[in-house]
Amino acid sequence: MYLFRIIIVSCLLLGIIACGSNTEPTSPTTQNTIPTSSPEKKTITTKPKQTRKVAFEGKMVSIIEPPVVMSWKEKKYTIDGHNNLIYQEGFHYSGEKRSIGFFKDNKKHGAWTLWYKNGQKTGEYVYEDGVEHGLHKEWYENGTLKSEGYYNKGERDKSFKTWFPNGQQWKLTTFLNGHPSGDYREWHEDGSIYMEGQYNDLGQKHGDWKFFEKDGNIKLVEVYENGVLRDSQNSKTTSL
Repeated sequence: MYLFRIIIVSCLLLGIIACGSNTEPTSPTTQNTIPTSSPEKKTITTKPKQTRKVAFEGKMVSIIEPPVVMSWKEKKYTIDGHNNLIYQEGFHYSGEKRSIGFFKDNKKHGAWTLWYKNGQKTGEYVYEDGVEHGLHKEWYENGTLKSEGYYNKGERDKSFKTWFPNGQQWKLTTFLNGHPSGDYREWHEDGSIYMEGQYNDLGQKHGDWKFFEKDGNIKLVEVYENGVLRDSQNSKTTSL
């Protein structure tokens, strides 16, 4: 009986060993890789240029927005089709528009307009390669014209007029090559003549220079010769 049990147990052990030897080894688990599709080609949509028209030298040009330079005091825009031009808008510290104009090759060029904070124009100027060249106009803050004349390559040229804040003419000067030449007249603020005289072509006082009282009487006559005072006479009895 005991021997029989030993035989049974031995058979069971042999069977277990045999079964284990017939079992195929399990291969390591492989990670399933999901094939990825090729990246989709994204279509980049560029927004059309945002432009607005401004006048430049008698023609309308398109400025491109947004500005290339922006700060609290100025905005600078490129010009469509003009690589060397920049359009600038300037602002007062409180936000009101202060100026508009163009730069060409980093120099003021073309028409420029300036404003006071109240919206009244300060001046209109024309530049060529960084110097004033053309019509020049300025106003007082109350809207009264202050001065008007012409510049030629940065120098005053031809007739140049100035006015008092009340609108009464103040001075009338003729310029040649940047200096006074010919007749000069100046008025009191009430409109009466104050002084008159002449400059030679070198910008020197020449001849009689007369000074007037408000009632029109001459109070002083100065005589110049090529800028040199030769004589001075007081007179309150000679009338205009």
